[in-house]
Amino acid sequence: MGKMNKERETAAPGLSDEALDELIARALSLDPQGDGLPAFLDELNPLTPSARSRFAITLGRQGQEKALSVLAAMGKREALAPAAAEALGCVRSQEAARRLLELAETSPHREVRKSAGRGLHRLRSLGLHVESAPLGPKPAAAAASAPHP
Repeated sequence: MGKMNKERETAAPGLSDEALDELIARALSLDPQGDGLPAFLDELNPLTPSARSRFAITLGRQGQEKALSVLAAMGKREALAPAAAEALGCVRSQEAARRLLELAETSPHREVRKSAGRGLHRLRSLGLHVESAPLGPKPAAAAASAPHP
């Protein structure tokens, strides 16, 4: 039974181990400021949410600055942001915490802000000192809903 559970945990529909390895290698070879990153992120859109999460978490575990840059770029895309927030919460570093805090403060999507908040909590529970995410609605959303004189 232990082996069966392990297989279920690692198998994500639509993403074989070989495809995952290829995506990770490509992500780590990208120039975060280059033209290739947006096209690469477009390729992740058709993946299932579980496959996106598997990719993002595996990428985050690489522990490289390039990985964090790709995850941060994913966090700016609605379809990819939940996976990015989940993955950043698994990376025990101040840079991951900073990027999570940015997601928690700026994402227009409630679920992404909640996921980023959970990731920040996870990092705090691992002993990493991180700032608190603001409570309540996103500041820009609150300003937009205020009546104009």
